[in-house]
Amino acid sequence: MEATKTATIRQYAGDDFMDVSRLLQEFHKEALEEYGLDCESHQIEKAINENKSEVLVLEMDGKVVGLIAGTIIDYPLQKAKIFQELIWYVSKSYRKYGISLLKELEKRCKERGIYTVIMVAMGNSMAAKLDRLYRITGYKLLETHYIKVIK
Repeated sequence: MEATKTATIRQYAGDDFMDVSRLLQEFHKEALEEYGLDCESHQIEKAINENKSEVLVLEMDGKVVGLIAGTIIDYPLQKAKIFQELIWYVSKSYRKYGISLLKELEKRCKERGIYTVIMVAMGNSMAAKLDRLYRITGYKLLETHYIKVIK
């Protein structure tokens, strides 16, 4: 019988850097590499440090296995703040716990007076599954982006 795993969601801490860096590299390989985008290790630290107040990690039995991160922006046409997700990633064997990250993010946003959350769905990364998940949890499709690397 498999032991019950203990999930903890908490704010990113500096000693999480190596685990979060590993997760960002996993995410890049799985979802972004085919678009011609690079994942430079020195840029990972900069990205994390610029947004660390908006990073939650999912820890399972002492190991960081997921994260959700974004930035808070001022909506230019109304006095309101919006959370814009930059990454939501959970290692494959722990994906069933990913919804917990989203729910915790929503709870923390609400506590801070942020009532709008924008989430991203990569076109090549479980798009139909994420579309269903977002719709079931009350999200609406906002827009579609296209990408081209110009060489």
